[in-house]
Amino acid sequence: MTFRRRIAILVTGLALGLIHSFADARQSDPLNEKALGSFLDPLFASKMVDEHVPGAVISVVWKNEIVFAKGYGVADVTHETPVDPAMTIFRIGSTTKALTALGVLNAVDRGTLDLDADINTYLDHFKVEQGYDAPVRVKHLLSHTGGFDQLGVNRSFLDPARRPSLADWLKRDLRTIRSPGRDSCYDTYGISLAGHLLEAVSGLDYATYMRQHVFEPLGMKRTAVEAPDAWRDNLAMGYSFNGSDYVQQPYEYYTSRPASSIDATAIDMGNLLIALLGDGANHHGRVFSAGMADRLHRPQYRAHPDFPGFAWGFWEELTNGQRVISHGGVMWGFNSLLYMIPEQELGLFIAINRDPETGPHTQMVGDIKDRLMDAWFPPVEPEPDPVMPEPLPIDTKRFEGTYIGNLYRHTCPEGEGWMPNRSGSRLTSVGPGVIKSPSREYYAVEPLLFVDATGRLKLAFSEDDQGRIAAVAFNARSPGLTEEKVDARLIEEVAGAAWRDGPMPSIAAIVYRLTEQWADAARAYDEIAGSAEPKSMGLAMARYQGGYCHLENGDGAAAAERLAASRVFFEHLMEQSGPLGRLGRQYFRQSHFNQIAAHAVAGQNDEAFALIHEAINKYGVPPAAIAEDLLESPKMKNLLDDPRFEALKN
Repeated sequence: MTFRRRIAILVTGLALGLIHSFADARQSDPLNEKALGSFLDPLFASKMVDEHVPGAVISVVWKNEIVFAKGYGVADVTHETPVDPAMTIFRIGSTTKALTALGVLNAVDRGTLDLDADINTYLDHFKVEQGYDAPVRVKHLLSHTGGFDQLGVNRSFLDPARRPSLADWLKRDLRTIRSPGRDSCYDTYGISLAGHLLEAVSGLDYATYMRQHVFEPLGMKRTAVEAPDAWRDNLAMGYSFNGSDYVQQPYEYYTSRPASSIDATAIDMGNLLIALLGDGANHHGRVFSAGMADRLHRPQYRAHPDFPGFAWGFWEELTNGQRVISHGGVMWGFNSLLYMIPEQELGLFIAINRDPETGPHTQMVGDIKDRLMDAWFPPVEPEPDPVMPEPLPIDTKRFEGTYIGNLYRHTCPEGEGWMPNRSGSRLTSVGPGVIKSPSREYYAVEPLLFVDATGRLKLAFSEDDQGRIAAVAFNARSPGLTEEKVDARLIEEVAGAAWRDGPMPSIAAIVYRLTEQWADAARAYDEIAGSAEPKSMGLAMARYQGGYCHLENGDGAAAAERLAASRVFFEHLMEQSGPLGRLGRQYFRQSHFNQIAAHAVAGQNDEAFALIHEAINKYGVPPAAIAEDLLESPKMKNLLDDPRFEALKN
């Protein structure tokens, strides 16, 4: 019997053997071990089977006490080691960011950091270039408003000996691209800089500072920035799922340690929650003052007073009538969540040793949290839709345009780092005081605030220092998902006013492509490809994007030439394992299809059908599926009258 079969029988039996199912929980049940066990045990059991999760853990804190802590499943598939909430160490990924913020608040309490100080006050190894009216301040690092580019390159290593120091990595990759404090953007780089500030003011490395000033005072005895070798026997193994088996993931060593690298037990995280929900201390000791603990819970940035935003280190949300502050984390093999309702003195920590991004998608961590919230804090009845006032008769032309999520690399060469979305949101001006998205109209109720007809969905815009529209935030989305306006202003803000005098910046190509200025976009990508390293991802991506833009501009021959070159690179990349292999397969399929379209546009039917038969014979694509794709694409119309198309259909 396979391990997966044994664990399925074990957890299913647990679910069936319990008298109370999670559906029986009532809001009136006390938050104690018995009630939570009756609710959570069958819920974890069913979720772990349904979503292929080998191991999980939870701790629940209420009124200064860990009222429930339990492990489920196994920490190690090979040895079938049970998960122990006190002993099993889970990697918490980006939840680390929240704990780093606590370390900074500890330093503020100690008088070694000032939240309002310019970050360069504390930096000796390097200085951050700041080209805006106001400096980046320490407080901006804790609320995702530092204005840093999110490159996403050279962060993860399997060999720690190859990893640069935190200071060296920041010196190379820390780049400001927008005015600090104006817009939020989920920020790995700002909080990593905050960890380096702890090093700068203490003389300790980040890991040692966190151990001495956060973990040890709170009795977090099995928590560390990267679990030491002596603890590795208790470290849960992280897994992906390939559809039939668990695949063990390697241990990642991050340059962005203050954003990514804390490992902890559920009991330790429970002890942390006691301090965070209380006055900054638990029965082991104190991490910061009661006054600082109170400030920790307050919102520190909101795009608009009505919107959820950021507390120091935590995201805000409103769930079932409760104001929540939380932070989650995803990394290879792991998913975690630290979640608090300060007004209810309730907090929980959940972790699993399977990441949600590989194999069948798992939403287990979020679903567990949602079910618990619905049981003890049921959804509130919605208030009637408000009576909408007449919209302000303002000129809405300046809001019109394309907007895209700002969490991507703006300053990296093409093909490197976190890529932008391939499409954005489009807002159009309808008339005075009215703008329209593809799904609804919004009405101006303040100069920079619009609401829909229900009064529930809201858009808050920001302006740059010249009064131009810079970004839009949505009250119904997480605060880290701001969308920036994609236009010439963005190129100037990122690359400087004199950007045309130098090499083509990748942000210009992105702006041209997203605003469908196809000739300019094709020219920009061709220029970027001309300066790219041979046989590099950057060259392949520039050729791919350039080919796509030439195709949209109607130049099929130029498009085919560039797409053919990119396709060769992606075909080799497909042979890689992990994320690179998945990326290679994705772009190979797209470049292959676009190259067929390019030949069709150029009237090169023989070349197009040669690629079609390659897809059939070499990659096993069904002819009928290809025929269906050809019918759906206007660019393929030259192929539809060809007798070879009829053969595909039949």
